[in-house]
Amino acid sequence: MRKIRYLLVLSLCITSLSAKVTLKAYTRMEVDQRYDTLAPPFMTKIMQSYQVRLSGIVNQPIGNSVQYMESKAPESLLSNFLSDQLWLKAAEFCPEGVDLAIINFGGIRAPLPAGPLTVGDIYRIMPFENEMVVLEIKAADLRKILSTIAEEGGEGVSNIQMEVLNGRMTSLLIAGQAFDETRTYRVATIDYLADGNSGMTPFKNAVKRTDTHLKLRDAYISQIQKLTASGKAVTSALDGRIRITTK
Repeated sequence: MRKIRYLLVLSLCITSLSAKVTLKAYTRMEVDQRYDTLAPPFMTKIMQSYQVRLSGIVNQPIGNSVQYMESKAPESLLSNFLSDQLWLKAAEFCPEGVDLAIINFGGIRAPLPAGPLTVGDIYRIMPFENEMVVLEIKAADLRKILSTIAEEGGEGVSNIQMEVLNGRMTSLLIAGQAFDETRTYRVATIDYLADGNSGMTPFKNAVKRTDTHLKLRDAYISQIQKLTASGKAVTSALDGRIRITTK
């Protein structure tokens, strides 16, 4: 009984502590087999038993990509494909339609290979537990978010055309229409951004939030399977949705 009391006191002391961590710099790293050798032998043995069972799932074919895709600013084949598919998938949850989609480059952790695609390929691209969210947001807040994207040099966006000069957004079209300062827009995004992270604080002012509880990677797997079922391959293009110039 005495040991239990000691542990309880220790636990209470630990939970009362607080700390502030300031991020000075970061480097994006692709999580791949390079790190497998770092695991101790006993852990490797445990993981091998799981690997046998998981291989049947992660190696499941879902489609075919006609090109290699990677993610980079201001726009890229992969970020365009992922944001477009998120926009299309979100429409299934909003009969009224979705105006645009926004994802962040930081959440894209691997390229998409050319050729046959498996479930595992999507898990490598989206290793986190993020879920799809649809927000209804006032035009003023959306402008702030898109201005931040312009200042930062781009993010994954869909159904918009943005002109940026010296880090400042100078022109904006949504669905080919001029930005309407009086409107409320529906935005498909991920819960991480909807919570105001990555400089997207205005998302927290949304007048309505729909949590779909659909994992982002499951949304992409579903969309690729849908393309395959209709006889289409995975493809993407650079279309100038974010044009950046400097003077």
